[in-house]
Amino acid sequence: TRLVARHAETGTVVDLRARNSGRAFETRYGPIDIRLLAEVDEAFGQMSGLATCETLRRAFEVHGDPRFERLAGISRSHVYNLRGSRTYRAKRTTWTKTKGSNVAIAVRKAPEPNSVPGFLRVDTVHQGDLRPRPWTGGGKRYISRRPTEEALLKRRSPPKHHLAASRPPRRIEPQPPPRQTRP
Repeated sequence: TRLVARHAETGTVVDLRARNSGRAFETRYGPIDIRLLAEVDEAFGQMSGLATCETLRRAFEVHGDPRFERLAGISRSHVYNLRGSRTYRAKRTTWTKTKGSNVAIAVRKAPEPNSVPGFLRVDTVHQGDLRPRPWTGGGKRYISRRPTEEALLKRRSPPKHHLAASRPPRRIEPQPPPRQTRP
């Protein structure tokens, strides 16, 4: 290889990359070219890599613009590399505030089918566990039911806090003591 041949001739191998400040390859497209690419993307809208390459090539070959001489031979993949550079992002990035949504999110209301099939409302009601346990009072289950319009209206109505004080206190049933197991 090249480094082995150099070692055979001179007896030493010198890392010549140090002259290029750690870069293995010469930079072909500078900040001026990247800003020019950003201007083209801004003028034409950010097109695909192939369309951008063709636009840059035609700007130099057909229209004779000398600014596009280096960019005329750029590859499609390298267009995307330049678009990811810090210089390009500084030129093209715009910040806008988040726009509000016109779609209602997390609104609970009954569906309005308007005589169109396909609307089915199913509520799941938790009624305990499937396995019977002595401290839960037996096995309970999940059930699914279709609520009636009356039940939906009750659920949507505001709570009646003023009636809570006039109710009698709830009676608490005594719980049986837990079963003792033998040691």
